[in-house]
Amino acid sequence: MKSPSATSQLANNKEMLAVGSDTGDLLTDKPGLPANTLFFGKEKMTANVFSRTQETRKQEMTKKMMYAAAVAIVLGGCTTVVKERVVVHDHPAIVRQAPAPIQEVIPPPPASGYAWIQGHWTWRDHGWQWQPGHWYQGSARPMPAVIVEQITVAPSPAHYWIPGHWSWRHNEWEWTRGHWER
Repeated sequence: MKSPSATSQLANNKEMLAVGSDTGDLLTDKPGLPANTLFFGKEKMTANVFSRTQETRKQEMTKKMMYAAAVAIVLGGCTTVVKERVVVHDHPAIVRQAPAPIQEVIPPPPASGYAWIQGHWTWRDHGWQWQPGHWYQGSARPMPAVIVEQITVAPSPAHYWIPGHWSWRHNEWEWTRGHWER
């Protein structure tokens, strides 16, 4: 038997749903129909009322854990190991180092607003050539530190290695990479 409050609530629901013949009618008091049956026109809909049990939650958690473990295994297999190739030289590499810097006496600047560009060795025409220091109108940063480069394998025993070096070109310091020459 239904309590008076439940009956009034059902009556309110029927009023909200029963606006016309094509609107939904909640049929909870009809014999043989479950309490969750709803009619829209001639179509019958039954709402599934599902309450999760403890067992269902455990099954879902187990599925999620299995999925996470599978993803971890797949992503773990995506790593690669890089091995460095060791090269043994049959002949020593000949390196043509630049001579020691020449000590220069820096003259006074011609006017304010000049920067001193220090003298340096640069590789030209198969040899090291000294570029004397000079005053540059404008601001200039000092020569950067030398970049240490890996000497690659010589193309032949007749080649020699020219180390990378800085040169003042186009009003700035430019790095020339080390390279092999013959």
